[in-house]
Amino acid sequence: MEQRYLTKSALDNFYYSLPIVPVIADSVGRSFYVSTSGSDASNGRSVDTPWLSIAKVNAQSFLPGDTINFKGAFTGTTSLIVPSSGNASGFITFRKWPGNTASIDNTAGYGMRASGKHHIVFNGLDGTAGTRNYYLYDCTYATITNATVKAAVADEGCIVVEASLATTSHHITISNITSDAQPGWTISIGSGITVQQDSIIMDNINCTNIAGGGAVQHHGIYLKNCTNFRIARSTVTNPYHGAIKLVQTAGKTVSGRISQNKLTGYGVGGSGAGLSLDAITGQLIIDNNHIADGLYNAGIYSLSRSDNIEVYNNTIARNYYGIELLTGSTGWKIKNNNIMQDNAWLASSYRSCIKLAAEADIANNTFSNNNYRHKNGAGVHAPIRRDAGDPITLAAWQALATDPNSISVDPLFTTAYTNLHLQSGSTLRSAGTPISGIENDKDNTALDATPDIGCYQYV
Repeated sequence: MEQRYLTKSALDNFYYSLPIVPVIADSVGRSFYVSTSGSDASNGRSVDTPWLSIAKVNAQSFLPGDTINFKGAFTGTTSLIVPSSGNASGFITFRKWPGNTASIDNTAGYGMRASGKHHIVFNGLDGTAGTRNYYLYDCTYATITNATVKAAVADEGCIVVEASLATTSHHITISNITSDAQPGWTISIGSGITVQQDSIIMDNINCTNIAGGGAVQHHGIYLKNCTNFRIARSTVTNPYHGAIKLVQTAGKTVSGRISQNKLTGYGVGGSGAGLSLDAITGQLIIDNNHIADGLYNAGIYSLSRSDNIEVYNNTIARNYYGIELLTGSTGWKIKNNNIMQDNAWLASSYRSCIKLAAEADIANNTFSNNNYRHKNGAGVHAPIRRDAGDPITLAAWQALATDPNSISVDPLFTTAYTNLHLQSGSTLRSAGTPISGIENDKDNTALDATPDIGCYQYV
């Protein structure tokens, strides 16, 4: 079995043992109730005596294990401001009242805010916001889950996490989030700061139709200087710029895993890739993702030189380029990927499955067991571009690079390009190589000892 270059360190183990479910402790404390038909003169302690306003909640002091239940649509200009922290034995939970719906719709500012708080959970609280639905600043052990959100102002986001110090923003879980027609990013971790952040989990984030129009780039998910992160089982469709963007600034580190996501239609505003990597030099694993139909950049794009990127078992179809590495990139491992270009999508013969800015970079990166195919009607174009020259054939590429067992065939998609699962007669079946730690495909089907190439195993 092929072995990854990562050692079985604590960091390595973290990637593969990391749960992708929200951390929500059982309630062990008091219950409070808030309803748009309640009264602030009530005690708030029962379903029959709920409070009325967000301001009443903000004025309380809660204890670890307390649960605050909301019912109805709370409108106006008052943000829910978390007044207290929980602890490891009892989180403080703000949630929708079971059996009901709840939203916090702030027409002017933030919907929900927490500053310097820890061990808190937001569960099932939907909303719209003039700026940001959720804003966490200097928070640790915080979960946001089961929400449909939308901000109303360009250049703002639904969920924003920032910090003043590297020690004040970690163990953040964001899961089961839906957003449609959002004018800014859906999730932004650290966009306005330069400190290190740690242990960020994003699971089942579903955002569509991210609009442009403001000064910033509008991505589905934006992470800056995050270590030990995971983005899993999420869908980003038609973002104005990129689907997912990672940024690393001087002296910081980015490390984590991006797995089992579906990224499509990125770059409708004229730029942006499926995955944009800006100077990433940590340990990054990209596996079993469906990355397709990009308009102006690559499926995976090294925006600035990025090193030590592991790219396994992805299906990357119809992009400007499939995977693009900048000059000097080193330590990439690119294996078991199904990379398909179609000249009818972006009519040019110099688009390619792999693009290296310089031929000298070939020796510094590893390729094997990939499928490179650039289709042109009934014929094919050469699939590899290794410098500023014209693309070259697979045979010419393999004469230059160590790329054993890669092929260039029609993958036989079930329905090109709406269903990228493989047909039974696909040559990609059992053409991959097993990779330690890569165990399940995009659909969570287990990979066997002879996996198929791409993110979908034939079933």
